[in-house]
Amino acid sequence: MTHSQHIKQSNVSTMMDKATLRRLIGEMFRELRDNAINGLGDKARYLKWNSKPGSNNEEDSFNLTQMVTDYGVNGGLPEDKWDDSVLEKLYRGLADSRVEVEILREDSASSKHSSLAPNGKNPRVHDILRDRLLQTIEKATGRPIISSRSSKIADPRRSDPRPPNSYRWQFSKQYPSFPTTKGGISRWPAEHIRQCHEALDKGFLVAVDLATNPAKDKPSTSHQNNFNKRGDTDERQHGQDEHLDERIEIGEEEEEAEHDQQHERDESNEIIQESDEALPESDLDDDTLPCPPNNTAESTNHVNVDPGLLLSRNPFKEELEDFDVESTNTFGLKRFLVDFHHRMYEDTLHMALKKYAEELKWKWKVGYTAKKQELRSEIDSLNARLETKILEVEEAQREIARLDSERASLVEQLSKTDDESTIKLDKAREAGEELGRRKAMDDVNTAMESDLLALRRSNLEQISKVRAESYKEGFEAGRKAALQTTSTENAALHKLPRTSDDSRPTSPALNQSNRNSVDIQALMKEFEEERISTLELGRRQGRETAYQELALSEGNRVNVLVKNDSGLNKNRKRTQNHSTELGRHPSDRASCLHAP
Repeated sequence: MTHSQHIKQSNVSTMMDKATLRRLIGEMFRELRDNAINGLGDKARYLKWNSKPGSNNEEDSFNLTQMVTDYGVNGGLPEDKWDDSVLEKLYRGLADSRVEVEILREDSASSKHSSLAPNGKNPRVHDILRDRLLQTIEKATGRPIISSRSSKIADPRRSDPRPPNSYRWQFSKQYPSFPTTKGGISRWPAEHIRQCHEALDKGFLVAVDLATNPAKDKPSTSHQNNFNKRGDTDERQHGQDEHLDERIEIGEEEEEAEHDQQHERDESNEIIQESDEALPESDLDDDTLPCPPNNTAESTNHVNVDPGLLLSRNPFKEELEDFDVESTNTFGLKRFLVDFHHRMYEDTLHMALKKYAEELKWKWKVGYTAKKQELRSEIDSLNARLETKILEVEEAQREIARLDSERASLVEQLSKTDDESTIKLDKAREAGEELGRRKAMDDVNTAMESDLLALRRSNLEQISKVRAESYKEGFEAGRKAALQTTSTENAALHKLPRTSDDSRPTSPALNQSNRNSVDIQALMKEFEEERISTLELGRRQGRETAYQELALSEGNRVNVLVKNDSGLNKNRKRTQNHSTELGRHPSDRASCLHAP
């Protein structure tokens, strides 16, 4: 979960200290920066921060300074000089997604500096140079400049060898120092601005990081001391002159004293200019430089020197006691006091700086030791957490391996179950098909047997009917023939003589009856043969129909059954017709039987 999603609350006070708020804002800015440069690599070198106005609350609206910063440093935000109200508004703006970042190329970044005015107008020439000097320092040190005076922007011309800035300017023969024009960069003419840009472009003016190069700190420190000494000398000379004017009765020698004062100022300026030419210059604006102390007590308090330091060591005390004020003139007294005060202030300043350096060194060692212990404790805690995480990862890996083995066994069981199910399904399908075939054959056999039974019953009825009719007709014909024969024989007997019984002729009616019996037996035999052939034919057709039904689809099976049924009906009709023909007149049957 990102910081913006985790702490997104609009129009609500954060209720947290400034350090925590600054840390959260820094993390949110780094998140936006990382999302913006993700996948771009070295193509995206600079970022530009933009802000949107608040939609419903004018109090939450703010003007975020449009800054162009090397993303390799830290994004440049938030600045230490921002107060709590600005941080609160910036935090709410980040939570409401009203702060955006824009990717700039390295060539276009120089034309879009962070010195744009809040109203969106184009920056001035000296502002562009100031921003470029600040960017040069930040690129060299890898960290933003922290101004000692939060109400004003840090002067980039000043070398700051002390932490947290720890940098100084390194000049060259082509560009020996910054211009000595008073009033800061805003008072520089166009030619000086152009020369400074050219020196930065060609590498004649370089910022040195003293945190990584502590050996280069001495020139910058001595140069800064001479720079401070120049301002101290001017005001010290002015204060001394006023003090002397109050103590000395000038009278007629007033003009001479003023002439001497001007002469000493000129000599001091010449000395300062010579020292400035020998060392790199770091001139500051009048409104950004701290005022030098007016006396020794103020100077010692300014550099945090113990007041007992002056009491413990005063090398000029005996010199003041031995000095005869009455034996010297005004000029000599003035000269002596100026030299004495200058040497005393210089010696005191050196002692104070030495003690202050020792205090800073001791504080740095204490802070370094504490930070080192803190980092070691953090490293130990991180190592413990890392070991815990490693154990958790190993446990998770073992759990994953166990789950993988269980999954493999389940997959194997599933495959076996699928195979068994397939085998059972095939067996069930075969059993169903066999049962279907048997049922179809049973149905066909039942239908054929019922049809054959009906056909047999009809044939038997026809045969019985034909037999009865034939018997009746034969009986009637035989009786008639017998009567006629009897009458004829009787008449012949009356006419012919009697003979023995063995010589009596056979009756024609008896012969006809014998022939009818033979015909009936032949018909019954033929009918039995036809019945057997018809039964065999029906069985054969039933088997063929069953086989075809098993080999065909549902619709084709019905068609074949209908076709076979129609064939059976035709056979039945043909049998009935044949039986009808058998029931005709005996002479016709006899002619049919004896026909070739």
